Amino acid sequence: MSCVTLGGNYKGCISSLKEASLDDSDQNNKHYMTKSNLSVYDFDKVKAQYSTALGMSTRPKSVDALSSSTNGDIYLIEFKNGNLSDKVKKLEIRQKIYDSLIMLYDLLGIDLVRSRHEVVFVLVYNQRKNNSRVKIANAVSRKANSSFAINGLNGLQGFCLKEMKTVTEAEFNKDVLPLLV
Repeated sequence: MSCVTLGGNYKGCISSLKEASLDDSDQNNKHYMTKSNLSVYDFDKVKAQYSTALGMSTRPKSVDALSSSTNGDIYLIEFKNGNLSDKVKKLEIRQKIYDSLIMLYDLLGIDLVRSRHEVVFVLVYNQRKNNSRVKIANAVSRKANSSFAINGLNGLQGFCLKEMKTVTEAEFNKDVLPLLV
């Protein structure tokens, strides 16, 4: 289980990373974006329980998974099986980051300063479904040893996040997954 602990009230929100990565928007073509059985918090379940406890009629948005790394950083992970070029999707991802951070601040008792030093956001995307502009930008960022963030998410690193990573499924499994506990 991850080092991040939300307490006993959220024990039922723990699942495998594989299950948290499931895209079942097309019932005839379900797609897992990782096969990892690492235990994480399914943050969609956390959001549902959190909103119900507060009596919220409108639920916030949330990332797919919450974990932590071997060095203690908090990882917010979002899996996107579709195309990242859509402006609406970019705004939705940004909203998921903000809403998830607000819930984390409340649940973990952390603040913006701590978030800026400890929270890493990872967007995992399906390389086959994205245009060459996304692929080229990601490749250039890797060669420059910098993090790649799709347009619309720029500016969050250093403001409310320690780091932003935009990675393919293969890069996630190879580079990010080994960092998680």
